Amino acid sequence: MFLSTHSNGVRRLSLVAGLAAAGYYFATLSQPYGPPAQDPGRPWHNLFINLTNLAIEAGLYFLAAWLVVRIVAWVVAGFSSDRKLAQQAGAANMVHPSIADIPEDRLVEHLLAHPYWRDAVLSTHGIPDNPLDFQRVSLNDAPGGLQGDVDILVCAKDQPHLATAIEVKRVKVGAAAFRSGQPNKLQEYEKGVRQANLLSRVGFSQVYLFVLVVVDSREHNAGRTTYDGPTPELRAVIDNAIGPRDLDRRVGLIHHEFVQPMDYAPLGVGAGGKHLVRLAECAEQPAALTNWVAQLVARAA
Repeated sequence: MFLSTHSNGVRRLSLVAGLAAAGYYFATLSQPYGPPAQDPGRPWHNLFINLTNLAIEAGLYFLAAWLVVRIVAWVVAGFSSDRKLAQQAGAANMVHPSIADIPEDRLVEHLLAHPYWRDAVLSTHGIPDNPLDFQRVSLNDAPGGLQGDVDILVCAKDQPHLATAIEVKRVKVGAAAFRSGQPNKLQEYEKGVRQANLLSRVGFSQVYLFVLVVVDSREHNAGRTTYDGPTPELRAVIDNAIGPRDLDRRVGLIHHEFVQPMDYAPLGVGAGGKHLVRLAECAEQPAALTNWVAQLVARAA
């Protein structure tokens, strides 16, 4: 760590500060430390005494600046060490599992099974209230003969022609991400873009890409009572990666965030949010695809 009193950075900064202070002393010199030696019979002695006085006062300036840098570094390093120890102790004493460890399929199942989260996730323009939902629907027998699946397919029971296909991609921000500054699974976003574009080509009436950012900030928060989630730096990395570029023009994009800031069960006490990046554009759904959706609805009845 740069601010450790044993780091090369602090050593160099101390030296530079000391030399700068001594230089400042010489630049503003008006009177050397102590009375100048004025013995006419001993010129070399006078020079030695005067240079010694100058060196003493310049050294005091150097020492003062050097000590200030070292003391500041020591105090800051102490606070940082205390915080790190608190984080380590907190991580060792966690009771509940991490939200970042919940697999994507299970996370979607939990969100859609819980009335509050179901409404928070699906309450979007173009999706009816209380729709039927189907998860991990294979496209192998859908019109067009395309491979793959639909993570979430929703529609009203009597409106199979207005089906919404949702591609889901999860981004993990666990304890390691706070230390490295790099969220996990962020590279999967491009795969989600390709899959959402495929669903658009299949012809569903409406298509969305949902990015579920799950954040376990418990260790970073070190036991404090707080709802803090990602750091500004982590948030910037995520926001820069998530955007509508390369998405088909009618595919919508929503960024969901679920934060586990304290040691409570995932999706319990915590924080979250929903950012609509772009609304989906509705299109007329092919009749063959509507019949396929209607068969799913009939089997679920």
